Amino acid sequence: MSIDKGALRVEIRSRLQALSDGERTQRSQHIVHSAQRFLQQKKVSSVCVYNSFGSEVQTGELVRWLKDNGIEVYMPRISGNTMETVRINDDTIFVRNFYGIDEPLGKDEYDADPDVIVMPLLAFDDRFNRLGRGKGYYDAYQKKHSGYRLALAYECQRADHIPCDEFDEILDAVITETGIAERNKG
Repeated sequence: MSIDKGALRVEIRSRLQALSDGERTQRSQHIVHSAQRFLQQKKVSSVCVYNSFGSEVQTGELVRWLKDNGIEVYMPRISGNTMETVRINDDTIFVRNFYGIDEPLGKDEYDADPDVIVMPLLAFDDRFNRLGRGKGYYDAYQKKHSGYRLALAYECQRADHIPCDEFDEILDAVITETGIAERNKG
């Protein structure tokens, strides 16, 4: 039996709510440390990373590590119906958008093409399909940018199957607290 995207979003949100704050923090730290090692092995020079919100894998420590290691950091912001990225630094000012997510102000190297796009998700499956919140911002962004597509997720966000539409983009890798899964492109 196939599940639709709306029902899957409800199911995954329920799983996420079942995690305590302590569990989320501990799992996020493990995921972020794995991401640091992964990005170090990839020898990246620029990364777009989401500013964590709500029950998402927490990215603050990853952002600090990237900046401390001389890697250019870009963060997304919503402009109309599209997502763009802004290079951030220690002086970047953030403002809360209409979704409650802090976004960078400024135009410092606006909308670059980063080596890696680290994105949030609600669910993923073993075929590297990603289910977001339903607005399509990351799918549209990925169509215009060639960066490696990396998702950070809790294992409880894994789904048996994610229904896909023609505009849905596939991930290159997913990092959870249990390990790293990388798509074989060959």
